Amino acid sequence: MAGLADHRGLLDLVRSLVIDSKISYDVTNFFSLNEYSVIGSMSLGFIAISFLFFSQIVNYLLNQLTDFQYKTKYISLALVGLVWLAFRYNLTDFSASVVLMLWLLAYVAILDWLETRFSGNSASLPFIMWMLMMTVTTSAVLVYYNNQKELSTRMRVAENLSKQRDPYMETLLNDVGDRLIQDPEAQAFFRHPTREGRRRLDAMLREKYFARYLNRFNVLFYTNDLQNRIMGNTLSHVLGEDLYYDERSFRDYSYIGKKEFPGTEGAPVGYLFFEVRSEPEIAQTDRLYPELLIDGNRLDGQENTTQYSWAVYDKNILVTNHGNYAFKTRLGAAEVPLADVVYEDEADHSLLFYKASKDKLVVVVKKTRNFLEFITLFAYMFCLFLLIIAIYSLVDLLVRARLQMSNMRAILKVSIRTKVQTTIIFAVAFSFLALGLATILFFINRYRAQNAQKLSETVQSIGKDMEEVFYNHRQFDDLDMIYDSIFSTRLASSVADIAREHNVDINIYDTEGRLQLSTQPLMIEKGLLSPGMNPMALYQLSQRSRIQFIQEEKIGRMGYISSYVPMRSQGEVFAFLNVPYFATENELRQQISTFLVALITINAFIFLMAGILVLLISNTITKSFSLITEKLRSVNLGQHNEAISWDTDDEIGLLVNEYNKMVQKLEVSAAMLAKSEREGAWREMARQVAHEIKNPLTPMKLSIQYLQRAIANDSPDVKALSRNVANTLVEQIEHLSNIASDFAAFAHITKVNNEVFSLSEVLQSLTSLYMSSPECHIYFGRQDKPYLIDADKTQINRVFTNLLQNAIQAIPEGQEGHVAISMREEGPHWVVVEVIDNGTGIPPEAQEKIFVPNFTTKSSGTGLGLAMSRNIVEQAGGEIWFKTSPGMGTTFFVRLPLVADQQDYNA
Repeated sequence: MAGLADHRGLLDLVRSLVIDSKISYDVTNFFSLNEYSVIGSMSLGFIAISFLFFSQIVNYLLNQLTDFQYKTKYISLALVGLVWLAFRYNLTDFSASVVLMLWLLAYVAILDWLETRFSGNSASLPFIMWMLMMTVTTSAVLVYYNNQKELSTRMRVAENLSKQRDPYMETLLNDVGDRLIQDPEAQAFFRHPTREGRRRLDAMLREKYFARYLNRFNVLFYTNDLQNRIMGNTLSHVLGEDLYYDERSFRDYSYIGKKEFPGTEGAPVGYLFFEVRSEPEIAQTDRLYPELLIDGNRLDGQENTTQYSWAVYDKNILVTNHGNYAFKTRLGAAEVPLADVVYEDEADHSLLFYKASKDKLVVVVKKTRNFLEFITLFAYMFCLFLLIIAIYSLVDLLVRARLQMSNMRAILKVSIRTKVQTTIIFAVAFSFLALGLATILFFINRYRAQNAQKLSETVQSIGKDMEEVFYNHRQFDDLDMIYDSIFSTRLASSVADIAREHNVDINIYDTEGRLQLSTQPLMIEKGLLSPGMNPMALYQLSQRSRIQFIQEEKIGRMGYISSYVPMRSQGEVFAFLNVPYFATENELRQQISTFLVALITINAFIFLMAGILVLLISNTITKSFSLITEKLRSVNLGQHNEAISWDTDDEIGLLVNEYNKMVQKLEVSAAMLAKSEREGAWREMARQVAHEIKNPLTPMKLSIQYLQRAIANDSPDVKALSRNVANTLVEQIEHLSNIASDFAAFAHITKVNNEVFSLSEVLQSLTSLYMSSPECHIYFGRQDKPYLIDADKTQINRVFTNLLQNAIQAIPEGQEGHVAISMREEGPHWVVVEVIDNGTGIPPEAQEKIFVPNFTTKSSGTGLGLAMSRNIVEQAGGEIWFKTSPGMGTTFFVRLPLVADQQDYNA
């Protein structure tokens, strides 16, 4: 149950990253992603990798606990899961908990299958399968939580749509109120109110504070003193304490402002109320000047309306809608939901019904793209896991190489398979990046060209209208007088009408580049727009006499394009017209996002196919090389070497043909070499046998010849001489017999008769035979352990007999000899026997040849003893070596394998 809780904790962590944060994981909207999305995704990747290591540890402990009885483990986990689900039965996320438990059971089963199926093999395939499984799981979890987050966002959008509020108007009214309280004419009226003063106050307010954008609304003014009713007590505050919002019905709402005017002593002398009533006219989205004046927090939810289709119903009748979803013009009683918030799925759309009041219903619709989002997320997360693994591998390489390039080259061994895989993957990735970048640049350039063309046509049309307006307002020849305050009010009103007609913002500059008129003077007052004309535009129009100039400009980090044209009268330029175009680029971003989603989805499929293709191609190539490598590794002069069968006539086929030719030549050379070696061996053996036989035959011949001369000369001591000659002949014949025995034993050394016996007893029996030797002292410590080995007992006895005799013979005459034999255990599977003497040692020039047949350091002997001993020890699975110090003595070491069960012998 603790394991389930831990996994649930990981899900809660992922949920917090997605829902409780402002980080976007909506991969279908590419421009909603930012650096925090990358960091959050990296965090999810590290969480998944941490989960892998944690789950492997837990699964290993569970296997140990159940003694690798998988069926018992699965039943136990299922029972624990059912108990855990019982505690969560009444919770809202019970269904998610059921899915989690089933997934964990499947995950544990897959871990066990990978462990048993690929145990001892390369870890690459199990890791890739795990990565695919975690990518699918992570993508599914992100899609689920993204949907939950999107529903919350859609709910906020529905609430904002139901309120019909205008953030820009609220900002303007708040600014108007702050400036109005400081107006001396308004202050003078409340100190000395008159009927004429009230008329002048209304005119001043409409002309000075409620012109341009606000004059499209129905504005009413009220004055009152302390004894009259104070409006707004029952209305909701909007911005600050003096602005209220009153909604009576759909499209019938008002903003009511209240301003208090203090007297000379600070006490209030009156109140000014203004009511701005709604009008059906709605501002368009490409006029972005107003949005720059609005607090970003007040636009929360407003910017999300463009990605939805929505509709507002008043008394079940459609009053406004947006988007391409086919809304009904009238809803039946059965189609109106009973609850305040209802979610419905219809074909490939998800509908949210929000009942804001008894008569008002808001419907927000989003096209469902869960499968597309899942595929795109799968591609993102798979690449992310690859990136994390690459970063880990790079860090590991740098640490192991200690940041030294030479060490990196030694560690980093690139195989042909890696080169093929890297090349194909790089080609796919490069084509993806190149195609994506080229297409995005095409979209951007086309969009900018379209906007520039649209702006150019709009500005030309506005320019003609503006020239006509200026012509109608000009009553004198001096053009500088046109901006006089006498005419500026009517001129500003006409300019505002043209701006409203074309739904743009307009700035008028004089020939010196000074701003004279603007439909958004608040931009100047807020310091967002310079009162001077752009220097480059002024230079192009004034000095170079261009008829139009379009360039990109910025307000802070907000980019837009701005068009400038000269306005002329009778061929003379009298002003410059500027129209900024704040394209929100939603359409461009949507096009790019749609393209990128499609491109990533297609490339995810291509990447997957390329990965499979890479494995097939690289495995085919490396399998061929592996086959050739294995054949080359098994080439041996002493056996038949098989040729490689290859049907394809390609580069590998050429290599195979050369190998087959080499094998044929090698067999011929091996036969010739074997014949030469056999002949050489026979010659060497014949020479050695002749030499060894000749040595005893010479004294035998001389003795017999001497005896013959003695007999011929009737020597008186013939009898004694005959006895001496007989002894010499017997001794030399015994020597000939030993020579024959040595050669016979060396010839039959491969014929073994293995048995399990006690090495301790063999050495004890052997050393007891030499204990009484007057030539030296023999030492052997009694052993408590039998040290059972599986070998030929006779041959092992011969090995230590030879070593013991060599040790005794190595002690020079006149020196007291000491030979010690000891045994020690080396680990649980080996026993080492040491034969130590204090003889003359082995000369350095003879040490390399000591185990070579027919080599001896003694004046007599065949030189086969140590060669035979080494062959016997190696056939028993052991090894023999020595350490020597000339003049100090020699130690021979024999290491032999012990049998597994050392108790069988005693039994």
